[in-house]
Amino acid sequence: LYNRDNIRKDILSITDLYSDKGYANVDIKPLIDKNAEDSNVKITYLIDKKNLVYFNRINISGNYKTRDKVIRREIRVEEQGLYSKKEIQRSFKNLNRLDYFENIDVKPVKTAKEDELDLNVEVVDKNTGQLSFGAGYSSDEEGFVTAEIKERNLWGKGQTGKISARISTKTVLYNIAFYEPYIMDTPISGGVEVYREEKEYDYYDRDSIGYKGTLGYKLFDYARIGIRHRLESFEVSDVE
Repeated sequence: LYNRDNIRKDILSITDLYSDKGYANVDIKPLIDKNAEDSNVKITYLIDKKNLVYFNRINISGNYKTRDKVIRREIRVEEQGLYSKKEIQRSFKNLNRLDYFENIDVKPVKTAKEDELDLNVEVVDKNTGQLSFGAGYSSDEEGFVTAEIKERNLWGKGQTGKISARISTKTVLYNIAFYEPYIMDTPISGGVEVYREEKEYDYYDRDSIGYKGTLGYKLFDYARIGIRHRLESFEVSDVE
């Protein structure tokens, strides 16, 4: 059945298709030829691609804490690269997934040249530090207290640092961790965690010190592959 709303959706879909290939100024017009005798219509879509459009500059603003390179490495379009609506949307999702910003606005703006656009990226930094304290009781450890200091955007570099402690009548645990998502601005990530634990079991005590290391590689926006390594030295005492 003839439906003007479907025609509008067709125009938007075709526009997106050409926009992803660099034709940001594509113009699409539907010509409708009605046949009253047969009760049907013939629809012809006239597509004027116009010239290819390229990105001129990527302008970043509003980031008083987060460094430009942390934002820029999540943007999937390039200066002097072809325009792509899909990659602009992908860039927005990547920035939003960082959870460093209260507000994100990614939009192309016109320049003096018809075949060039600038990409303006405006963000508003938010607090990414966390300080928490807790206390409780469990049948295994009885009473316990915990404390943790964590920063997910350390020094504005996108790194994560954490210091935590857990103390109970049977356990004392100290933990320091650091994670770098882009080692030397490459897709390789790495992290290290150092801990010390003193724990009383029913028939012995166990004192340990160790570390956990991770190394990963970013395959896609939502996927990483990696390895984990753990090394621990411990001593058992007061064995019954």
